Amino acid sequence: MAELKKIAFVLDEFKLDSPAQHLLDRFLAGFHRDGKWTRPEDRLVAVSIPDEEWNAELDHRVKDFDLRRTKSLLEALQDADGVVVVGKGVVGEANDVKLRFIVKSVPEGCPVFIHGAAGIEANSVGRLRVMAIERKIPIASGTTVPVTWRLPEFYIERGMKLKRALAVVHGDFPAADFFGLEATMPITGRRAVEKIQHEVGPELRTKEKRWMVTGVAARYLREDIRSMIKEGGWEELLAAALSRSNSPLGKSVEDGRTQDLSDLDAFLKLIDHGRSILIKEIDGYQTMIVVANGAVKDFTMAVEAADGKIVSAQIYRPQGPARSDFDRLAEVIEAMFETGKAPWPFIQSFHEVSMLGILRYQSQYWYQQPEPESVRAVADEQHGGGASSQAAPKTEKAARRSRTQITPQRLN
Repeated sequence: MAELKKIAFVLDEFKLDSPAQHLLDRFLAGFHRDGKWTRPEDRLVAVSIPDEEWNAELDHRVKDFDLRRTKSLLEALQDADGVVVVGKGVVGEANDVKLRFIVKSVPEGCPVFIHGAAGIEANSVGRLRVMAIERKIPIASGTTVPVTWRLPEFYIERGMKLKRALAVVHGDFPAADFFGLEATMPITGRRAVEKIQHEVGPELRTKEKRWMVTGVAARYLREDIRSMIKEGGWEELLAAALSRSNSPLGKSVEDGRTQDLSDLDAFLKLIDHGRSILIKEIDGYQTMIVVANGAVKDFTMAVEAADGKIVSAQIYRPQGPARSDFDRLAEVIEAMFETGKAPWPFIQSFHEVSMLGILRYQSQYWYQQPEPESVRAVADEQHGGGASSQAAPKTEKAARRSRTQITPQRLN
């Protein structure tokens, strides 16, 4: 393993209980790894952050942990053995120009980890991937969701035949949708797929039927969410995922009574500003993400094998301020820096950003319209631009008809 003498952090902001704070503090103060506390004493941790974002919390870390404040981004990257990039917000607002500069400027072969999405749009991620390959730079992006503990734990063997996967998340767009992709895309990456041959010039090359998406559809109205779940036969998988939740809302919060969330009508009645997303691949494999705002306050998932067997788990994400799930992410990042090997293929990050771009395009019409009074399942107005010139529908039926006319539902 390589000796890590210098780790560079490139931050856009630093706030308490933010990804930037959780990751930086673990490389400064230490964290639990492999059942024991780890904190190298002779490692330099340097940070590059805009001057206007420097604050007293970072001053404390300079005094207490010898954090090195650099005068420029280039100074931070010089002689680095690993680079961690953390943008603003929960999943990071990617800065494509800055990311390309980092990959271009780090020492050749220096690993780079990007917290959150790896770019604003898929083409930028593709260009970043090419640059990293040319400079032999291991590169990866992601959050705690793919690496944190599953309760109970389950393991998908590489090459296992799978039928579909489902994740239940909560939160605003696009963070919740990205977390859903982070939970389900690794499953897609591990499953068994057929291989096909195609001609590239005079050569005959083999390619996997993986990531070949044939359809992406999003539903925002409660009636449409119900139809997507029932028509696709997702009730059993959804019930299995919800059975792992320990934070149901509604009556469970009011007086502590238990609720049967496997009852689809009862579950959908709780949802407020939710949505369902269905992704279909060329070989029939499917992924569903249910954003269940108002129904649960944790993340759960379920996977169905080709033989019909279902496994499910809660995705462990403890409340702040400690957030021990960041111990797992810090462990993965440190191992990547030590070995020079990315924890998962960067092509996975490319497809996450690609899917997020499609969902952003499909959802923008909703986020530009005032919410009809009778429609509670439409995404909140705060997510998007000004009001649309088109009059807001008066009923769920009219809203659904309007959305059907303006929202693309397939990726051809």
